[in-house]
Amino acid sequence: MQPEILLLGIGIFMLRTVDVSLGTLRTISIIQGRLTASFFLGLVEVSIWLTIISATLQYISQNPMIGIFYALGFSTGNVVGIFLERKVPIGNVTMRLFVKEKDLDLVEKLREKGFSITKFSGEGHSGAVYLLFCFTQKKRLPEFLAEIQSRDEVFYTVDYGGYGAKILAPTPTQPTGWRNKLKFK
Repeated sequence: MQPEILLLGIGIFMLRTVDVSLGTLRTISIIQGRLTASFFLGLVEVSIWLTIISATLQYISQNPMIGIFYALGFSTGNVVGIFLERKVPIGNVTMRLFVKEKDLDLVEKLREKGFSITKFSGEGHSGAVYLLFCFTQKKRLPEFLAEIQSRDEVFYTVDYGGYGAKILAPTPTQPTGWRNKLKFK
C-alpha cells in the first residue's frame, strides 16, 4: 500500500471515529432533552462527516482499502461513543435495588447521603424482599454504588438516561458544604 493512501486511510479512520462518537453522544443528548448540546454536537458531527465522505468517495475507486478504513472508523466510533457516554457524568440514572430485611438499614444510610429512596415491599422466591427505587443525577452514581457494593445479597440495576419532573432529595439535618466548615446554620 502506498504511504499516502495509508495516511489518508488512517486520517479517515480517526475522523470517522470522532464523527461517530459525536453522533452517539448527540443521540443520547437528544434522548435526554439537552437541546444546546444536541445542536452543537450535530453541527460538528456533520461537518466532519462531509469532509470524510468526500475524501472516501474520491479515493475508494482507486483503492478499496479506503472503504475498510471508513468502516473500521464507524465501528470504533460506536464503541468510543458509548464509552464516553458512560464516563461523562451528565444526565440522570434510575436505580432499583432488591434487598432483604437485614439490609433495610441501607435506606437510612442512602437518605443520610441525600438520596431520595422509595421503598416497596414484595415477595421473592426466598421470602420477603424490598424494592428500593432512586432517581438521581448520574454524577452521584459512584457515591451510590460505593454504599451498596459491599453487601452480598443486594441485587441492583441501573438505567441510564431519561428525565423526570425534578430530583427530590431530603433536606439535610446539618449544614453542608462551606456552611458546615464554617459552622454556620
